[in-house]
Order: sequence, then C-alpha cells, then structure tokens
Amino acid sequence: MGSSELQGKLTAQKAPPATFTIFTILSRHMDRIKLNKCFIFFLNMEEKLLFPSEEWVREYCKRLSESPDYNKSGKGWKDPILFKMIDLESLKEKPQFDSFILYLKDGRCENCEVVKEPGKTAPFKLSATYANWRKIIDGKINPTQAMLTGQMKVEGNMALLLRYAGAAIAMVKVAQSIPTRYLE
Repeated sequence: MGSSELQGKLTAQKAPPATFTIFTILSRHMDRIKLNKCFIFFLNMEEKLLFPSEEWVREYCKRLSESPDYNKSGKGWKDPILFKMIDLESLKEKPQFDSFILYLKDGRCENCEVVKEPGKTAPFKLSATYANWRKIIDGKINPTQAMLTGQMKVEGNMALLLRYAGAAIAMVKVAQSIPTRYLE
C-alpha cells in the first residue's frame, strides 16, 4: 500500500488534521512496511471526548440512534431521562455542567440537552457520583445493579425502568464505544 492510498484511508477514517501532518512527515522517511504499521497505529488513535462535555453527550445520542442493540431493546420507551452527576466538589477539575437530558423514544435518541440551570427536570432522573458514573460507563458497575444498590438514585417509575434493563445495558455498551477521558 502506497502513501497516497494510506492518506486516502486516513481521510475515510476522518483522522484529525494533526494526524495528516505527522503521517506526511513519517511517509518521507519510512519504508512501506513501517508506514503500514504507522497507519494502523493512527487509526487506533482516536481523539478522546471529555465526560461530561457537550461533544460527549451529542456523540452519545448519535451512537444510541445508530445502535441496533439499543434500537431493539429501547422499543416502546417514550420518556426523556435526566442524567445528573453529584458530589462534584471532590474533583480537581470542574465540569461546565452537572446534568444532561436524552430525549429517548422507541429505541432512538431524538435529541439531547446539556442542563446548566438547576430547575430543569424530566420524567426520569438518574443521579450518581461522578466516580460511579465513570464505573458505569467503564462497565465496572451494571446500571440495573447500581439502581438496586443505591449507587445510582432513581426518580421516576422504577418498575418501568427495570422493564427496560436490556436497554440500559445497551446504553452502557454504547457509552463504552465512545473514546472517553475523565476529569480528575
């Protein structure tokens, strides 16, 4: 594979501009085998989105709508869910917001909203510490288990939420697919 073919693949993978610059410099000094190995490295080097950030929330909503697993398991769901992070004072870095709403309907995310004013609400509210949200996103805590053990507080119809446990698992898998970096 030549350097022009590799550049075409980088373009198709929507690689960040800095990747092109590095790739161009390397391509002048490396043989094809080493260049192919660099290409594989660059494809695996995705830009990580900060949790929480508006970009992360938008990407999450987009990926939920694109997920066949969530599309199937979320069928019949009609209500928005507010996700709230509590106990943020323990973090060195402070997020720009502590809540976001996903407007979920029939296995799709129709819209999302970052919540910056304290009075905003939704029919369902899931609250957890930042550390527990991180564990949930990383797959270290099952969301249903978190609800039942109090690691995540639930406001809204708990029975209805539990009926959609499969959708909750699919939502975590989608969150795990997002290259994520966390606040310290």
